[in-house]
Amino acid sequence: MEPSEIDPITFEVLRHRLWAINDEAGATIKRISGSPIATEAYDFNTGILNAQGDMLIIGIYITTHASVQDIIIQNILNDYADNPGIGEDDMFITNDPYYGALHQSDVTCVAPIHWKGELVAWCGCTIHQIDVGGPVPGSFAVGARSIYEEPPPIPPLKIVEGGVLRKDLEREYLRRSRTPSLVALDLRAQIAANNVAKARVRQLIQSYGLDVVQAIMTRMLDYVEARFRTRLRELPDGTWRHISFVEHDGLEDKVYPCRLTAVKSGDTLTLDFTESASQAPALINGCYSGLRGGIMSSLLPMLCFDMPWSPAGLWRAIELRTRKGTMVDAEWPAGVSMAPISACWAARVAVNVCLGKMLSASE
Repeated sequence: MEPSEIDPITFEVLRHRLWAINDEAGATIKRISGSPIATEAYDFNTGILNAQGDMLIIGIYITTHASVQDIIIQNILNDYADNPGIGEDDMFITNDPYYGALHQSDVTCVAPIHWKGELVAWCGCTIHQIDVGGPVPGSFAVGARSIYEEPPPIPPLKIVEGGVLRKDLEREYLRRSRTPSLVALDLRAQIAANNVAKARVRQLIQSYGLDVVQAIMTRMLDYVEARFRTRLRELPDGTWRHISFVEHDGLEDKVYPCRLTAVKSGDTLTLDFTESASQAPALINGCYSGLRGGIMSSLLPMLCFDMPWSPAGLWRAIELRTRKGTMVDAEWPAGVSMAPISACWAARVAVNVCLGKMLSASE
């Protein structure tokens, strides 16, 4: 079925149903986990993606967490399709910023959703962990000179295989932490949240058919792209710049400028971070995933307050320019243990200011 064949009422009902499924997954984390990070601080988020790993829906919690799960899933699709395979009721866990996590403390668990043997969608959830190991409690490695002196990153691992939690990999994962009982609770909450999302999406397919649900997913991205491009056309063309600073790298009292040039032309937005400072040894840098997460955390509330939050639709109208080896797009083995509240935050501030200037120039 072509997305254009979906009538408006069916489109609205089913896209809101997918949104409700994602919200239910978030509520599951709050109810299952006993970790205060999840149950009190709500430092987590959930997402639903299509079969290609395009982010369709993010939850109402920490925006950066869900908005980068697409990079993780696309890495799994590219590297793991044959070995170890992406089977029904498998789940993958990672905290590796160079494979899509924000920093090592933000652990993501993603799950493929199959229908009659076919991979049709993904779901995922990310929870900040109180401690994932490394040289210091809390896992913010002040004084580190590379990622080797920070909490060890875990590339995507198939921690659930055929619906069964692998005890060997769970033990290896928990062994790193000073708070293994809390990390174990969050892991079970993540598995439960993914199971809820998978079950509800399958029920939706059972009720409406796979062709309809896939057409809804495609149309959601087309719809958000069109709405976002319309919003950009309403705003004045121009170029805006901002520099935000990170003032210490954990070793030296040095200043690292995050430089952004934002260009709005017609219905496209270019964000150029290529002139940002070269990466620090460790601690304050962010990887490409963190940069994208910071950007989306600014764009969604400032420009998309009245439209569905489907990041993949927005990215179609955005050109992101960056340079490897900078504080916002670090290269291995640069450390990134404090990325979300250093380089990623600086990038978000820069986007906020440039968007603010753009809006101030608009009638």
